[in-house]
Amino acid sequence: MKNVSFIYLLIFATFALSADTISATDPTPRALLFAGFNNGRVSGDAKLHIQQVTYDPNGKIGEGIFVRKDKTGSWISSDIERIDTRRGSVAFWIKLNNSSTIGLPQLFNIYPGPPYIEANFLPDRPDPKNSAVTLPGEITFTMRLVPTVDGNYSIEEKVGTGGFSFRPGEWHHVVWTWQGMNHKVYLDGTLKHKKVFSSPMPPQALPTFRIGPSFDGFEDVTIDELGTYNFALTPSEVTAAYSATISKPVAPINPHGIDVTAEWGPGVGKVSIAADSGNDFEGSAVKYIVNVYRDGKLIKSGEITKLLRGFGETLISIGTMTPGSYFATVKLVNSRSMVLAIKNSSSFVVPKSAWLGNSLGVSSRVQPPWTAIVVNGLKLSVWGREYDLRGGFGLPRQITSQGQQLLASPVALEIDLGSGPIQLKPSSLSITSIQPHLVTWQGTAAGQGITASVSGSLEYDGMMLITLKLSPTTGPITIKTVRLQTVLPSRRALFMHTTTDQPYWWYPYKSAVPSVPGVFHTNLAQKPRKSTFLAVVLFSDDDRGLEWLGENPAGWRVNEALPIQEMIRDGNGNVRLQNNFVNKNFNLGDPIEINFGYDATPVKPLPADWRGGRFGAAGGTSVFPNNDFDVYWDWRGQSTGGRSNANFPIFSLVPRDSNLYKTATQGMRHEGRKVAPFTNFHVTIPSGGHTWIDLDPIKAETANDGWISVPTKGDADYWVYNVNNALSNNTYDGLYIDEPEPYTSASLLSGGYIKEDGTHGTGYMLLGMREKLKRIRQVMLDNGKRPVIWLHTTAKMYPHAFAFADIVSDGESVLFEKPTDPDWVDIWGKGKAGSDWIRGLSRSQKFGFVPAFLNYIRFWNQPAAYGKALRAMYGVLAIHDIIPLTNDAASESWFENIKKDYDITSRGVEFKGFWEQTAIQPDHADIKVSYYTRANAALMCLTNMGDDYVGTVRLDISGLGLDPARTVASDAESKQSIDTSGRKISMSIPRHDFKVLRLDTIGGKN
Repeated sequence: MKNVSFIYLLIFATFALSADTISATDPTPRALLFAGFNNGRVSGDAKLHIQQVTYDPNGKIGEGIFVRKDKTGSWISSDIERIDTRRGSVAFWIKLNNSSTIGLPQLFNIYPGPPYIEANFLPDRPDPKNSAVTLPGEITFTMRLVPTVDGNYSIEEKVGTGGFSFRPGEWHHVVWTWQGMNHKVYLDGTLKHKKVFSSPMPPQALPTFRIGPSFDGFEDVTIDELGTYNFALTPSEVTAAYSATISKPVAPINPHGIDVTAEWGPGVGKVSIAADSGNDFEGSAVKYIVNVYRDGKLIKSGEITKLLRGFGETLISIGTMTPGSYFATVKLVNSRSMVLAIKNSSSFVVPKSAWLGNSLGVSSRVQPPWTAIVVNGLKLSVWGREYDLRGGFGLPRQITSQGQQLLASPVALEIDLGSGPIQLKPSSLSITSIQPHLVTWQGTAAGQGITASVSGSLEYDGMMLITLKLSPTTGPITIKTVRLQTVLPSRRALFMHTTTDQPYWWYPYKSAVPSVPGVFHTNLAQKPRKSTFLAVVLFSDDDRGLEWLGENPAGWRVNEALPIQEMIRDGNGNVRLQNNFVNKNFNLGDPIEINFGYDATPVKPLPADWRGGRFGAAGGTSVFPNNDFDVYWDWRGQSTGGRSNANFPIFSLVPRDSNLYKTATQGMRHEGRKVAPFTNFHVTIPSGGHTWIDLDPIKAETANDGWISVPTKGDADYWVYNVNNALSNNTYDGLYIDEPEPYTSASLLSGGYIKEDGTHGTGYMLLGMREKLKRIRQVMLDNGKRPVIWLHTTAKMYPHAFAFADIVSDGESVLFEKPTDPDWVDIWGKGKAGSDWIRGLSRSQKFGFVPAFLNYIRFWNQPAAYGKALRAMYGVLAIHDIIPLTNDAASESWFENIKKDYDITSRGVEFKGFWEQTAIQPDHADIKVSYYTRANAALMCLTNMGDDYVGTVRLDISGLGLDPARTVASDAESKQSIDTSGRKISMSIPRHDFKVLRLDTIGGKN
């Protein structure tokens, strides 16, 4: 494409980790490659393989070479180490000969890595949005680790020059240096940008280096004085390279010693310290001693003991970071405990702040409707569920929900040394603390040279967390596999839901469990963004579920190219989740720790009035008298609620003028509606008069880029502070929170972890999501509000993370654009994918949340067609006991009136789904019937999934708990009596429509 061009400097570096390349001495600073391209030679380096070279006689110093995508280009390769990924530099001169490019312009690369590193540059070019504006050029360097799918990588970091004038014919000198996690870019001798990457590169990489483009297209550039170095050039050395008039590599002129990086997380109360020895001390570095200071006073110490080529990291918990100036001193120590070097980190200032570090919503009180944990020996009970630890060493032996056992066998840890699973003999298990909100325990087991220990906790809402520690009993031992087996009986695992960090509705697994024996799903079978790890695996029947949860695979010793999580239908019909903690030969020398957990559902009882809830944008008074669960979502723009972007910006947590907003919404509140303004879970922007500068202290932990903010404690501090201000001022009543997405991070402050090769893996922060929602709910209670946290959760369900939400809504997926489209019955009723989805996931009452479903029928301007489509929607949702969202009270209140007339919010109302009930039997399979019962009355919904129906429905009135001799039937919409003689009803139902019938016992007390 002309005038919109990209010039990609691809520098791929990969070196195999081997004993002969990991130096036990200090590596001498030197050039790994220098090519001056003079006198008809690329370089004096005999190990460069020259396929073709075209020289530019007008190089920066003497000649250069053309890099083009045609026969006049240059292609050079090398099969030895050319870039040192632990610390190093790349320096070159570049001249753009033509600003037009086609395809992906490249200079040099190594593919596929790891790491895959590329340098991209843009010349000056017209702004595609405004041709009168010229966009400046820019050079950026990108480091990528672990490819996933569709060109995505687990980790992708960039550092660049920023904008500058970059035009054809102009020479520019570019240097990129790195040491540990610190990266710097120099342009024409001046430092332009520096950045701390979220992961170090691997200690070494594979040595395949190519100069020349890899793709078809067009580019025309000249490069000269290309050098790669095994040391990070100092500013003086960069200046020397920029000022050089003779073609030669940069000579080291300064010491190249220790480098320290400190990333501060005042919200989480931690600091992430990374240290690299530099070339001067790599061979002698044994450990680092870290001291952390606040205002010059020592507050915490730690050590970094696991070094790879002189580099190591640690995460130090500081506790509450009160206002002050913080820094860390790092001492490099050799094997004789001699201090070889000392360096301070840059200082970090925690400002005085009303919001940062607040404790609003942080409480050990048991929130209603939960109850305190009950401990009976090694059996732990929370509302509706029981976790049995008896007979083991801390893993659950049985989990029960609503009186039904969820496990077919105890959770089992299988360790194979090569000749089959070993026998782990439990040696201890005891409860270590009992509080109303939290119970903890510890246990151990051992066998054949391995000791397994468990530290566990159970919170009052039912979330169980487990830390499993595996240690060699006497000395190092080789392990072939370690597997955690969680087995459910078939009747408890009718459906399964899993997710990666790609939660777009198309990709999460949300279906019935296949009946055919064998592996039916793995973590590699699901599309990721950055992580193939499944943070949630949720099995369920129609009334309850069991969730396995984990934030990341830290401590796992795995080949990630193989499945590490497998879902299996066993030959006996049981359904099994197999987590492969170790799936390759592994030498257990030092202990490893693995964290995971379980949560049985429903996580809480639903409020008695939940079926009378009204959620959405419809106005007017609810048909339910004094409805306390009538929630209006106030979205963006000039909504009917009066929210304006000028006063209440989208994504803001509070309006600029609370009184103005209260005035705009007072009409709805007078109608009894609760106002819940739109927010987005992963978007944290300045609110309440703050600026982005106010959010800077938590930027390292949240990685907030304006769109995604990781839900750390600092992020929660800001949300809760603002929400509490709004609630205490009665500005609104609840929150509608969009997109509670499972985004991942590589930062050790927010979900990342250190892998075996020293690089970072990405991890989730679902526990951070949970804590944020828990605190918001608590401040609602503290402000005397009925908790109203409404999450939009299309195609996703994370019970432990969502536990403190009240309402969840599904359905932002299929659009119904015109009357001729397939309707609700076609998509959600008859289609297997839709039916499994809606029954397996959307029926969120089985997980402990009020279920609501979005109305995406878009042709409301055609009343007749819209009404027909709406009936198809309501018919499907009614037989699943799901509340449809209301957009137009005038056209939709008839359905609410049916429920109100039945008194559906009264205590004792029970629901029976079409999949289980036998009391009402139509004579055609297309008619699906679900019903409600209460004292002396039943309400039946009969939905036609097929063509026009005329037939007979048989009734077992006794089976409904009613007296056949005194029971009468009526059409709940028309109120007309219906003949039930012979215990059957003759009826007709139009295609994709439904009927609601009511049975009442004459003389009975309702």
